[in-house]
Amino acid sequence: MRIIRALLYTSILISCNLFACSDAQLLQELNRFSKPVSVGYSALIAENGHIRCKQASGLANLEHNVTMTPNHIFEIGSLTKQFTAVATLLLVQQDKLALNTPINQFYPNIKMPHGTITIEHLLSHTSGLVDPINSPEFLTTRLQESISLTDLMTQFQNGYWQHAPGERIIYSNVGYSMLADIIEKTSKTSYLEFLSKHIFKPANMTTTSQVSFSITKNKATGYTYQGDTPRQNDFINLQWAYGAADLISTTKDLARFNTQLMNKQLLNDVYLTKFLAPITLNNGTKTRGSYTYSLENYEQHDVITMSGSTFGYASHSMYFPEQKRYILVLANSDGINGGGWISPQTVAQSIAKQL
Repeated sequence: MRIIRALLYTSILISCNLFACSDAQLLQELNRFSKPVSVGYSALIAENGHIRCKQASGLANLEHNVTMTPNHIFEIGSLTKQFTAVATLLLVQQDKLALNTPINQFYPNIKMPHGTITIEHLLSHTSGLVDPINSPEFLTTRLQESISLTDLMTQFQNGYWQHAPGERIIYSNVGYSMLADIIEKTSKTSYLEFLSKHIFKPANMTTTSQVSFSITKNKATGYTYQGDTPRQNDFINLQWAYGAADLISTTKDLARFNTQLMNKQLLNDVYLTKFLAPITLNNGTKTRGSYTYSLENYEQHDVITMSGSTFGYASHSMYFPEQKRYILVLANSDGINGGGWISPQTVAQSIAKQL
């Protein structure tokens, strides 16, 4: 009987250690991609809603030799879009919006030359809106300007609809800024206030907010590369990315959000399923992406991924629904100028392969 118990205990230990993870092991993995005196990463692994390990490598500020910690705050780029999508679906869930609501209900002066554009078209990047936010002209000149959300909507509501709604996927930052504006118009509160009340506070997210030019304690400094050498990142005014790429957060907060989301504590079963479902185009083609996520396969496992970047920052998340495993990597550097940059996606995939 003791032998049987011993074997059973050993079997349990082997099973548990199969997916073992320690801060020391994670740091060792991160150190493969960063140097102690260079830009770095903050990473986290969670399973079943519990943080298994979190660690950071490199420097949060090169000028002052500040060591990166798991508590440092980063600009999360397009990871912002998952919050905008969930906020929109919460309003649908509350019967304050409908996915088939035409957007001219909010923009009476809008011209839709290729067909009626709905809330769902904006969510799924199938509205036909081709915005130039990522074009060389905007990246090098316009993104330094200040712009209000109202001016952003006025500038882009006409003249940029180039394809029939639902015909194809065209990634659109301005489409998500438009959703943020619709959230404000529908809820009668600011975008940040709505997120704080309905997402951040329920998920106990204490370090997530909109980026601003005010002093943010514990925020990592962002860098780009000149060849293999890091340098200060280019200036950017993230008012241009309102609701699309303008949130700041930490690995711990983002893990809390993922837990709440996947446990149906934010969206109910109907709308979470809708959120994670592949986008279907007009011709019936099912894509390998949902509203904001890529639906992929890694090492023979289904995985839901998402990447984000701004000038000086980059991020990547991987969620394995079968194992309920969440891997997140945030970096205080970007790949805009190439060089010695190693993407958070590369780091996250390497971590996933070790588990």
